[in-house]
Amino acid sequence: MAKRRELVVALISSGELDSELHYGPFSRNWWFTSSIKKDNNLEMMYPIRIGMKTQVELNGKNFIMRILKGNNISKNQPGYTSQCNSDSSEIEDNPTNAITSIYRQVFKTKTKISGSIVMGFDKESIIAELLDDIEFHPYIISIENKLSVMVFGSGISKNEGWMGAGEGYIASFFYIFRKERCLFVQKFIKNNSIIEIWNGDVKILDFKSDSPENVWRKVGILEKFRGTQLFGLEHAYTQSIIQRLFIPKCQPSQ
Repeated sequence: MAKRRELVVALISSGELDSELHYGPFSRNWWFTSSIKKDNNLEMMYPIRIGMKTQVELNGKNFIMRILKGNNISKNQPGYTSQCNSDSSEIEDNPTNAITSIYRQVFKTKTKISGSIVMGFDKESIIAELLDDIEFHPYIISIENKLSVMVFGSGISKNEGWMGAGEGYIASFFYIFRKERCLFVQKFIKNNSIIEIWNGDVKILDFKSDSPENVWRKVGILEKFRGTQLFGLEHAYTQSIIQRLFIPKCQPSQ
């Protein structure tokens, strides 16, 4: 069987980061994990940047992919559109639908095209470009293979019970709450440990206490886990980042 030809994907523009989207409560929509860089209980994440543009040749024709802010589901999710000459797709909520719809329109076929491949999300050279100028490199950790916690900010303090973390640290995961799939956003502000519960684009509840343990007691679910565990603070990689932040930066000679 002949080996399938690898697509040549050209990165036209790496796009831009939006601090509110990439590091706010909806950050999980704006980062992806790569199939080429995986660990059993730690996955680094890579940004889906607004304005990112790639070009790929398919069946002798050039297709351009673009990432926009917002789609028909949510203004806080990426939108994907594909163009071939004067033909353009609708703004879709995933790249596969965008490229497939325009490919089928051009070639009158039922072929399905992988959106992640035409975006170059499987290519190390493109991933390296996407990581340029990021302020914090988010990652996902697994808790007992039941919860997937994304850490997308860090900070330090000497607050008791916070395991060295402080304001700026923020982590989230999805879990069922009141029979709905909700997003739990965990963070520190001043002397408070805070949990926000989001259903889609709407914040439905928030809880506040002096420590991760106590704030999770207020939520009243996932009681088999420690609060610091749910915050992602006990993971070795999280602790390594916190410890590095505690190391004083060298100051230039006066």
